[in-house]
Amino acid sequence: SSRRADSIGESKALMTARLMRAITDDTTIEVYPQGLGPSTQERFLAGCDIVVDEIEFWNIGACIGMHQAARPHGIPILNGLTVGFASYVHLFESASMPVEELLGMSLEEASALEQRLSRGRASPVERERVMEAVLDAFIPDLPRYFSGPDGEQRNDFILRRLREEGKAPILATNPQCAAGFVANRTLLRMLAADARTAPRSIAVLPPTPGYAVFDAATFDVRIVESRPPPIRGSA
Repeated sequence: SSRRADSIGESKALMTARLMRAITDDTTIEVYPQGLGPSTQERFLAGCDIVVDEIEFWNIGACIGMHQAARPHGIPILNGLTVGFASYVHLFESASMPVEELLGMSLEEASALEQRLSRGRASPVERERVMEAVLDAFIPDLPRYFSGPDGEQRNDFILRRLREEGKAPILATNPQCAAGFVANRTLLRMLAADARTAPRSIAVLPPTPGYAVFDAATFDVRIVESRPPPIRGSA
């Protein structure tokens, strides 16, 4: 997405709140610039009907912590990630595989790895461990947009950027598409309570480890009901 020069280096949370306030004045906006952690999770979740998990790719400790805090309250969570032109949505609810099982690590291990990554102290093996865990969990089928010299489709570029730069290639036009995808599923989930009096023809998003994917480049739209557990090799 485009970024104003005067916002570089500013908190994403604060800048988002300012943009929201600029277009609407009839909502209450609570901002957590310090992020989600043990001291903020319960307040953040209080009164929530549903949570949209857009926690940063590498912040796996914060992700697991938030999911574990929401679970006792029965709060469903939608996770949305984008790579290239593809958008992925996972639904976590009571019937879902817990996110820590999907990632294959405990809260303690994830938090320790997150801290080491944020401080630049993670080893290449640890960085690879986190990358593989997140990809296996949330982006199980990386988009493939080009062919290599042998004619086979590849996603080497995506993996190389993740390993070397810690960044996933995201086209500037797609976060808006992905946000709309997740926002629509959030709205449809919240409207589901009206289904008895106003039946709707709406595709059901399966609980994790199922997921839905939409790729604007290939027009590939799929609902994956289930998938085998990932086989994680050593880096």
